[in-house]
Amino acid sequence: MWWRLAPRSETGSNNEVRQPGRRAQPHPVHHHGNRWHPGARFRHYRPFHHDSWTLTDPSTLHEDESLQVQSIDLCKSDNEPSHHTDEYEQPDNLVIRRAQVFTISVTFSRPYEEDKHHLKVILATGSHPSVNDGTKLTIPFVTEFEKKIWGVKVGHKEGNTVKLMFRAPSNALIGEWNLSLITVSTTEDGEKKHTYKHTHSIYTLFNAWSHDDSVYMDTEEERGEYVLNDTGIVYCGTADCISGRAWNFGQFESPVLEASLHLLEKSRMSVQARRSPVFISRVLSQMVNSCDDGGVLVGNWSGDYAGGTPPTAWNGSVKILEEYLEHDKPVSYGQCWVFSGLATTVMRALGIPARSVTNFSSAHDTDINMTIDVHWNLKERKAIDDRNVDSIWNFHVWN
Repeated sequence: MWWRLAPRSETGSNNEVRQPGRRAQPHPVHHHGNRWHPGARFRHYRPFHHDSWTLTDPSTLHEDESLQVQSIDLCKSDNEPSHHTDEYEQPDNLVIRRAQVFTISVTFSRPYEEDKHHLKVILATGSHPSVNDGTKLTIPFVTEFEKKIWGVKVGHKEGNTVKLMFRAPSNALIGEWNLSLITVSTTEDGEKKHTYKHTHSIYTLFNAWSHDDSVYMDTEEERGEYVLNDTGIVYCGTADCISGRAWNFGQFESPVLEASLHLLEKSRMSVQARRSPVFISRVLSQMVNSCDDGGVLVGNWSGDYAGGTPPTAWNGSVKILEEYLEHDKPVSYGQCWVFSGLATTVMRALGIPARSVTNFSSAHDTDINMTIDVHWNLKERKAIDDRNVDSIWNFHVWN
């Protein structure tokens, strides 16, 4: 058996160690007298000194025993049908509902051994994640899931691949989460730590299918209508002549989910309020109107729609939200049924059951005294127009 000669720079010492290999072969040298031949491989020659080389013993070369994440599979085809989120146009990101188990598959550089390797799972949301406000979480490994706490279990192992089962609590924050895995390995060279940040996101939504979630609905028919139905009719007209407008809610289309979460960010609502469907509904109701914090739609009842789209020209929410995100400014114009259709879209996108409701002969009480007031000048026997601000509309659409 021949032994490979390794340069001293590879070993750093002159200790005689051995490694199987081929006989070391010097590079061909072309001489022309005492000068290099023009076709020589090297332009400079250094004499070969015996102390420039040493032998390497293979027993001193340790295999890297540290655990590193090579890839993560969010298992969309398994998770999303059971979470009723497979219609969302999110080709890479995972959309799940809280209060329900979901699974991811992690492939490591070597088999995961719990006695040698420590695994830490971190989820973070928002532009400035913080442990203090709950936007940066270290998910504990558990044997049994709890209703109000995030948890993860180690599932099936096969070779270098491990299934991790998660459960988001029934009061989890609604939003987009970034996933990181930290591995700490105990090796002969001490502890080695590696961090893997997954490139795709996990979205958490409300869950009308879970008894533990406050938005739970009793029947599949209700959930299908108020959460999953992406088209519908918004009723208009008068009490004597009711008509309907077809509306594309489009809550599963891109970029509706992103736009809905953007509205929550723009509203500056507190992080903790994002657990509550009540607070989120109030904020979204406010943010579909441009009067509040640069919301989505500019209202216009004047009949002059120059510089924008007439309210009667809209037949769905998706184009409105696309335009809003593209230009980052309110879209012109809308009236009550457009506001209502848009509010239904963004709430269903986040998993909150919602619908548009039309009220005919709808009283508009401006001073909140539960009456429609008309002011008259008795002497002149005519109405005082500047004080008559209450009215009765043919119809009004709510949520």
